[in-house]
Amino acid sequence: MFKKICTVLVACIFTFSLAACGNKTAQTSGSDASTTKNQGKKQITLGLAMAGMSSAYLMPCADFAKKEAEKNGAKMIVMDAQWDAQKQADQISNLLAQKVDAIILNPVDAKSLLPSLKKVKAAKIPVINLNMRVADTLQDYVSTYVGASMPEEAELAADLMSAALGDKGGDIVMIEGAPGSDASIYRSQAFKDKIAQNKNIKIVGIANGGWDRAKAMAAAEDLLAKNPNIVGIYCHDDNMCIGAIEAAKAAQKADKIKFIGIGGSIDGLNAITKGEMYGTVTQPPDWEGAESVRRAIDAVNGTQLKSWYRDPVEKVTKENVSKFKGLW
Repeated sequence: MFKKICTVLVACIFTFSLAACGNKTAQTSGSDASTTKNQGKKQITLGLAMAGMSSAYLMPCADFAKKEAEKNGAKMIVMDAQWDAQKQADQISNLLAQKVDAIILNPVDAKSLLPSLKKVKAAKIPVINLNMRVADTLQDYVSTYVGASMPEEAELAADLMSAALGDKGGDIVMIEGAPGSDASIYRSQAFKDKIAQNKNIKIVGIANGGWDRAKAMAAAEDLLAKNPNIVGIYCHDDNMCIGAIEAAKAAQKADKIKFIGIGGSIDGLNAITKGEMYGTVTQPPDWEGAESVRRAIDAVNGTQLKSWYRDPVEKVTKENVSKFKGLW
């Protein structure tokens, strides 16, 4: 009898132990699933320091970045420097004070943020340089660059201008974006260098349009008044190019001028379709915005980044404009 009782007790204890182990395993699995979902970390907070949200391109770029952050469960704090370099430096300090995990930086000025970037590096916070590249002297302070090659875009724009004017060539003018930015510096210099190879084309005037359509229209009016024989206008983006077209229409010269932009905007593509604008060079705000967030999250999670995540860019004319859809 005693032996039988002992056997029963051992069986019960063994059964209870299995049940307990089974419950423990189930609880651990549930915890692991939750940890896998959240990767065992707090919610990532990203700081988005934009040069100027008044830009027709940068506003949708920031919007796509915010959507990608939300998609990935990250919090995003957006700052607009309104094209003021000192204001952007103050905003970076603000983001540091809010203890963001990474900063996506679209710089007002390519060279002026060294003190700010030194502080960010000291805090061991990764910086994703978006859209407008910081100067070479600041490259050690950013984790990667997400954006197009501004010289490549400008060279393609020069090719478009040469094709538009043909062998006859002629006098042209250029309307630049905000001074000091990488985009403005290289979309000017690379264009000048490439167009200089065409001996029949001469740049006779340059004005600043500040990435703004109304300012570009005023700049074009002044250039047209000073240079009545121009046959081409190159603008650093499509938005300013539309302003230049409006100025030329008002001066009754639009049909004598070839217009070249950069960006592939909705209005730019429509103007190409209508024959008002000869061509543009694409730059996708959806890709740039989303990619900057993806790389920021990678950096926070310790993933090794490449030095450059480069935009796909293409020339657009009336022959292939139907292939493209504007996003800004």
